[in-house]
Amino acid sequence: MLFHISSTDVRCVVELPPGKFPSIANGEMATFLKDTMAPQVPPKLRKIFLKGIDEGEDNIKAMPTKRMEATLSEKKGVIVLGDAFNIRHPGISSGMMVVLSDILILRGLLQPLNNLGDANKVSEVIKSFYVIRKPMSATVNTLGNAFPQLLIASTDNAKEAMRQGFYDYLSSGGFRTSGFMALFGGMNPRPVSLTYHLCAITLSSIGQLLSPFPSPLRVWHSLRLFGAEGISQILSPAYAAAYRKSYMATTAL
Repeated sequence: MLFHISSTDVRCVVELPPGKFPSIANGEMATFLKDTMAPQVPPKLRKIFLKGIDEGEDNIKAMPTKRMEATLSEKKGVIVLGDAFNIRHPGISSGMMVVLSDILILRGLLQPLNNLGDANKVSEVIKSFYVIRKPMSATVNTLGNAFPQLLIASTDNAKEAMRQGFYDYLSSGGFRTSGFMALFGGMNPRPVSLTYHLCAITLSSIGQLLSPFPSPLRVWHSLRLFGAEGISQILSPAYAAAYRKSYMATTAL
């Protein structure tokens, strides 16, 4: 994944599956990037990609991917934000976006309080904060869980159909592209919108699996496609009920 970090610099992120990890210290990682990843980089960017490895080999960094669900901190006087509160997959680069949203929400809730030393009132505000932040965090966390799985190539027909369906959906333009990118950028933090787009991607992928005509094996792969990570969660009645409960509590505040 390539994305701008300044007007002149581009960062490249490569996700490696668990297993033997190429050593950065002895040059294995640089060799891996040149031999394995460079051929997958778009031709227009390949030369500068290789140049970046040669000139900045010491700047190659490795970090584990972790996930930690948001958990309410009951300790009085403590407000936990950012990755200390809720870690999601870094593939969608949304950590700063969510924490800034959290700060904005928390600021609005704390402003009316005359005395921040009143631990009971502050605790009530924090509990409200954990509810109000859920539409944004639920949308981003689901994307964070599903997005990396959608991008990884697989020999499994169902997963590969989902990956191709996702690419086709994003590249189709119009509402599909703008709607999904609004979810990625936190401009439309609504789980309902995410559900719509994930359902549309799933149905589109199923259509590809069944084309040009249905067969027992293709029908089986289509049914298995619903087990893709993230989609089964957001379509689960239990998850939907939990979100409705949270949303009603939010609107009542």
